[in-house]
Amino acid sequence: MTPPDLDAENTDGVRLHALIKQPKSVAGRLPPAPIRDRFVAKLDEANTATAGSPIANALLQGALSIAGPVGAAISGALSGRAAQLAEKNTKQLFLTVGEYTRRLDETKIDREFLDSDEFTSLLIDILTMNAKSYEKEKIDLFSRIFINAAMRDPIATPKEGFVRIIGDLSTDHIRVFQFVCVRTKNPDPQEAEQTVGRVLGPDIASSTGLPEHRAIAYGYELVRYGVLRDWGLGTFDYEPGAFALTDYGEEFAAFLRDPLEEHSAEN
Repeated sequence: MTPPDLDAENTDGVRLHALIKQPKSVAGRLPPAPIRDRFVAKLDEANTATAGSPIANALLQGALSIAGPVGAAISGALSGRAAQLAEKNTKQLFLTVGEYTRRLDETKIDREFLDSDEFTSLLIDILTMNAKSYEKEKIDLFSRIFINAAMRDPIATPKEGFVRIIGDLSTDHIRVFQFVCVRTKNPDPQEAEQTVGRVLGPDIASSTGLPEHRAIAYGYELVRYGVLRDWGLGTFDYEPGAFALTDYGEEFAAFLRDPLEEHSAEN
């Protein structure tokens, strides 16, 4: 017996395969949502879960509380200005992350990351640090770390350390770090070969507008976090105030980049 041609039409002009009853699992199946929309939806879910989770709330409140004998008295303020700051920062963080996400090529977002425990863990760490920040610029920095972590083929390194650096240090520290990065990637053509990669305190101060003593102090604080190193250590006639980028610092810089600029450069 010859099998029917499912692409043939009946007398009403309807293809035969359209008349065959499809299984519910197929007939009712919806096309998968775009990855961008899914990412935003996952953010909303995580935000809701964080707001309603006793554990997440404990972490958030812990970031705002002050330990010691005055802790009990200060805890009452958490329902006041500190709580308002946390709420405002959290809303702005999600707006910023959402804006980055909507403007990204959805193929750049790692689908597996959205379903991982790392997604929730990193988000809670960022929310905790972001909640107590008074510098608006940090919200964008936290957002960049989160978005770059969600990109395909991210650097395999713990991102929590980068979140802690931004949370602990000021935006002036980050400006110092970024200047060292730029100067390292674009050295002075007249620089002697033996000093290539060295960035001096006076140059940092001139570029950032910071007093020289503060620029140098910030450089040494960044050394403590491992993203810069003291260039002069181990050299003859050591002089302080010269810095160089570390491998860990290069990884940190990759997570601070603007994901939209990175995407535009690829296109």
